[in-house]
Parts: sequence; structure tokens; C-alpha cells
Amino acid sequence: MISDRMSKIIKELNSSKKSYINSIELADMLGVSSRTVKRDLKEISEILKNNGAEVEATNQGYRLIINEDELFSQFINENISSSAEVSGKKSDKVNGILELLLSNIYINQDKIADELYISRSSINKVMMDVKNVLSEYKITIQNKPHYGYILEGNEIDIRNCMVKFLTQRKDDNSILISNRLVGFKEEDYYNLLEEIKNIFKDLKITKNDIEINYITRYIVISIFRVKYNCEIVLDDNINISLDNSVISASKTIAKKIKERFKVEFTFEDILYISYIIGNNHIEIKELDDSGISVEQMVIHAIDKIKNEYDIDFFRDGTLLKGLINHLYTSYSRYCLNVTLDNPLINLIKSKYIEAYNYSILFSKVFKEEYGISMTEEDIGYIALHFAASLERSIMNNSLKAIIVCSSGVGTAELLKTRITKKFQNIAIKGVYPAYILDSLELSDIDLIISTVNLEGVSLEKEVINVSPLLTDEDEEKINEHIKKQRDYDYLQNLMSNDLFFTNIEASSKEEVIEIMTKIMIERDIITEETKEHILKREEMSSTEITNLVAIPHCIAKENKNSVLAIGILKRPIVWDKSQVQIVFLGVLDPKVKQNRKVFSMLYKLTKKVDKIKELVNIDELSYFKKKLFK
Repeated sequence: MISDRMSKIIKELNSSKKSYINSIELADMLGVSSRTVKRDLKEISEILKNNGAEVEATNQGYRLIINEDELFSQFINENISSSAEVSGKKSDKVNGILELLLSNIYINQDKIADELYISRSSINKVMMDVKNVLSEYKITIQNKPHYGYILEGNEIDIRNCMVKFLTQRKDDNSILISNRLVGFKEEDYYNLLEEIKNIFKDLKITKNDIEINYITRYIVISIFRVKYNCEIVLDDNINISLDNSVISASKTIAKKIKERFKVEFTFEDILYISYIIGNNHIEIKELDDSGISVEQMVIHAIDKIKNEYDIDFFRDGTLLKGLINHLYTSYSRYCLNVTLDNPLINLIKSKYIEAYNYSILFSKVFKEEYGISMTEEDIGYIALHFAASLERSIMNNSLKAIIVCSSGVGTAELLKTRITKKFQNIAIKGVYPAYILDSLELSDIDLIISTVNLEGVSLEKEVINVSPLLTDEDEEKINEHIKKQRDYDYLQNLMSNDLFFTNIEASSKEEVIEIMTKIMIERDIITEETKEHILKREEMSSTEITNLVAIPHCIAKENKNSVLAIGILKRPIVWDKSQVQIVFLGVLDPKVKQNRKVFSMLYKLTKKVDKIKELVNIDELSYFKKKLFK
């Protein structure tokens, strides 16, 4: 079996068969060591002996000698064309042409055809696709007489494109350096990578492996471009204060590059590499004038998320610190449109949908503030901060309880210890006798666990009566309450500001459904088909559940997520037999276990007429939820 590398060696020998080529030249072309080339040549020589040719090795180098033209031509047609040629897939042809365009200052069609073993007509067929890819980087192709194709665009954009197509991250997170980068071997990349790690270590610069890899990839491309005298010009409007350690690192890297590759970076190149590296992680209190007010921008974004999704992240100091530091370290590369690979992006978008939605809104605020668009990969990294915050909130989302006990301190402490041991998600905030209950501030308490009968005591909190020794039956009662609380938490999360409608003017249930679903369709939350399903379900049986409340709904089919809209009418209407003023419109996936309990929960929560009369006068979701779940 002829490998792709061996095919390229045979092709190179064949194209220069009248002259010698040494192993170092072949190694540079292929991006491997000369030892690897010599090993391949030995194997090639054995293969060619039976196929009308031989490899001559002398002090001058290697040369191909053809003894039988017909036999050798047959061998080339059957083996070399199939393995060295770009595959028949259109995308492979496009990528092959892109690599050649990006790795040459200019190149003509004949050279491309020769390098890729494809015809000129094949090149012409895919050139529009090539141009479309380049246009994503604001790069155009010019065809100049006597030169061929030349790329035109901002040097920063050209380098971004080169990093994408000439230095690729493999599935195992290793980096594949294209052999089109003549004079740069894979081993050079890994030697440079280790140099950069050591420089960062000495200067106490903290970067993860993915970041160090992409920094090294950009430096490789910079070396290649500087060799061809392609100068980088940075925008004067970029106003960023860089850490001294980052500037020092870039200068040291430039010095190492000069020693190893005989390439000298200008001050502009050094500054460019500093922007790629980005600032180091620091404590928030150490943030000075970074050129951007990252802290205010993050606060503004968190406030927008709170208003849009009715979720408050302001209490999570770890999240705020993480987001501020993320922007502080990444802002300089955002300015250069440098994209950091995110191998987790598909997992983030599928597993952490809620967090990803928050990060999309965060990126919109960022763009409004600075005029810079975040890539999908960067939005994914922002989402991880929100995902971690949500996980922390689950861990910290303990039920706050007090114990009411009249059996003495020893019994009370035993009961507290047993509850704490059995129920890790219950935080006991105190142990009290019954007679002081009316003087306690209980607004932050979720549950009262009492060994005393508290009937007749005016309390707005749920009370669970237990034995001082906490029996199995008591544990079951507490477990039931925890399950109910989880279900209520799920129901609350279904409710959002963009699905909370007030002051609806309508005279029939059909009109109410039409008004609510129209807005949901316009916002791409449901489809016309979903609306029809809701109306058909209503025709089958009226969905009034209590006085003043109805729950029109259908099973989610084409909808990806379950949704629950809330509508408050300006005045009650006759729904079917009863008056209705509050409408819960649900599109729920029955495969989600908690969805099966949504309607029964709504029934229990809306049974009291006095509560409904208060709810119809509320025009903010946060207050509505507070009253509903009270």
C-alpha cells in the first residue's frame, strides 16, 4: 500500500527526475524529519524495482531512473494518482486549493492542478466555493497576469484564515501542521510549544492547553508570513492596556524565533502576538484601566438577563468574577477576530441549553457595547460560566427550615442532627420553642418542622409535624415535601417574562388563544400547527380548572422545549361555563416527568379565590410568582 507521503515523494522525484533532490529538501516539503524520508525512500526503492524504475542514491541526493516507461506509467496511474490526488469530494478540492492559495504569495492554475492532481476545469468548478470561504474572512482573490492568483485583504484576516486551514486541531487535541508550510516541520511546532510553556511558567502567565496551542499556531503562521515580508498593521483604535508580563513574554518569544528560525519580528509583530496571548487572570480588585469597562458591561448584561429571563445572577460573585476575568483576558483577541477552538461546543449547545441562551444575550450586550461580535465558540465558553453558576445554585438551593420543639435542648439537637444527616438539601436555620414563633422573621424560611401541634397559630409557611425521634413515617412526609418543592421549582422555571401577558382585551376563549399564540408564533416560540392543536384540544373539552382560571394546552410535537405562557385578562370572560381571567397556556412534552404534574400543580395553587383576586391585579411576573407559590 502506497501512503500519501510516499506518493508525494515519488511525485517529487518524478517531476525533477533529471536532477537530484536531497532528503532535507524532501523533509521540509513534507514537514517530517529527514530520517523519516530516508526510511520511506528505502521502501519506495523496493516497490519501484518491480514497476519499471529505481531510486538512485548518491552524495548529491536522490534521483529517479525509469527503466521501463510503460510499466512505470501503469504503476503511476494505478497507485500514485489515486492516493496523491485530492479526493473526489468537493469539500476536499476546496480545502486543497485554499491551502495552496494561503501558503503561496501567488500561484497559477497549472501549479494548483499539478499539486492536487486535478484538471483546470475541476478548479474552475469549485472556485466560487473557495471565494465564498475566503469572503468569510474578508479576503478576495485577484488573478494577475504572469503571476496567477493573489490573495488580497487585511493581514490580520489572512493570518486568521491560515490558522484555520493550515494548522488544524485533531480529535485528540494534537495539532496537524500542513506540509504546505514549507520549511516548518511538525517537530518545530512542538519544540516551539514547549518553549512558550516555559516562558509562560517563568513569567507566571496562566493559560490552559487549548489557549497555548492556539497561541503557538498563530506564532507559526506569523513566522511564515514574516519570512515573506507580509507586515502586520494594527488598528490605532484598539486601546488596550496589556500586562507587562505579556509584553515580556512576546519579546522573549520573538528572541527565540530569531535564534531558531532566523526570522526577526518587528515591534508591531510583538504587539500582535501580545494581543493573541491576552492578559493574565488577575483578582478583580487589581483591575485598573484596561481600556474597557468590563465590570460595568458584565453588570449591564446580567441585569438584561434578569429582566429577560427572570433569573438573578447578581448574588453569584464567582460568576461575576469569572465573566469579568474572561473578558479581561480575551478582549484583545476579540479585537483581532481570533477564534479560540472550542471542542465542547456541540455538547454545550445540547446539554446546557439554558446557559447557552443566557450567553447569547450576554454576547449581544457585548456587541452593543464594543461593536465586536463573539463567535459561536466564544459564546460557548461564556455559557460554561453560566452553567457552573446554575450548578452552584442547585447545590446551594437548600430548603431553609426551622425546628419547633418543646422537649428540651437535647431532644431538639438530636432531631436537628438526624434531619441534617438524612436530608442534605435541608438547611436548619434554628431551633425554637413554639411560644416565640410569632416574634420570628420567617420571610426567608421555606419550611417549619415541628414536634408540637401548631394548629391555631397563624403561619404562612408549610408545617410538617414529626416525632421528636423522627420515625420512618416522618421521613416520608419530609421527602414528599421535598419532591413537591422540586416540582414547584420546575414549574417556576417554565414561566418567563417573554411569555407573561397582561391587560388582554378579549371577549371569547378563541380570541384569547389567538392573541397569545400570535405573539408566541411571531417570537418563534411555537408554530401555526401548535396553535391549531391547542384549539382542537379546547374543542374536545373545556380547560377551565377553577373559578377564574383556564389552562388551554396541547402536547409538544414539533416544539423542542416545553413552554408555559401566562395571560391576565383586563376583565373576566365566560370561557365555557365559568368566568375566567387568568389563562395558563401550555405546550408540554409528556416525556418529561414533571410536565405530567404541571396541571395538577396549577389546580392546587389556584384553588383559593382570594389568591386569584390578588393575582389578576399583578403586572410583573416576579410578584405574580411570589404570590402564586406562597
